Amino acid sequence: YARAWSCSDGKEYYRSIQLCKRVIELKPGQANRAKAYQLMASVQHLPAHKTGRDPDFPGAIKNCKKAIHHAYLALFWAEIVQRGNDKIAKLRTLLVVCVTDLARIYNKQASGLPAHKAARKLKKAENLLKKLRSLKSSDANYYALYLAELAETYNLQGKYAEATRLLRVATRIASDHVEYWGDLAVTYANAVTRSDKSKDREKFDPEYQDFIFRTILDFASDKPQKEFGNVLVRIQKAYEELAKKQPDQAGKCERIKSIRNFLD
Repeated sequence: YARAWSCSDGKEYYRSIQLCKRVIELKPGQANRAKAYQLMASVQHLPAHKTGRDPDFPGAIKNCKKAIHHAYLALFWAEIVQRGNDKIAKLRTLLVVCVTDLARIYNKQASGLPAHKAARKLKKAENLLKKLRSLKSSDANYYALYLAELAETYNLQGKYAEATRLLRVATRIASDHVEYWGDLAVTYANAVTRSDKSKDREKFDPEYQDFIFRTILDFASDKPQKEFGNVLVRIQKAYEELAKKQPDQAGKCERIKSIRNFLD
């Protein structure tokens, strides 16, 4: 399993999948089987620019469902025999990760489907993630991961204000995760400029938008150039969206361009 992880990190995706299959053949405990299926699914749905092939969404969904099945059984038996709070909390975290991964696969699959088919996939993702509210993970960062994925589901459904509220909470929990701040910038821009299907609406607050922008800039010395650069690309798109209805925000686009040039 450790070798499979190493191969995945080293972009040896085919070998990683084969090693996951070998782990499953060895018939370890339910939790370890869940981890192997989860890793295999996470590799199978990677985009083509990373693997050189189209994502295998059906295979990833099938393996992710198996991961959830084994993670659930592991948690069920741990609670039956009362193996201790730490063990149970870790197994709950494993189940949260597996279910969140399945929702992520549905979200990614939906982005390439016609509207009526995408709506069904997004509803599945939403229902899965809402079921996780009763589970308490041993690591708050996994709760932030869950919130960010549910926000992505709402984004794809056109519920930008609801997504914005979830990302605000995610950035409070995992405040050092620059990608969540980038997601928040884009989602907030969509919430104040686009037609929103949320129950409540967001009002544009230039001070709040500036706060997000300055917070992201604070990461410049801490994050890798590629990761930080990707977030800058996203917030530039957010300001381009804002500038359509808030012309005074157009200057920020030029600032971001100059920062990106400086990074390059």
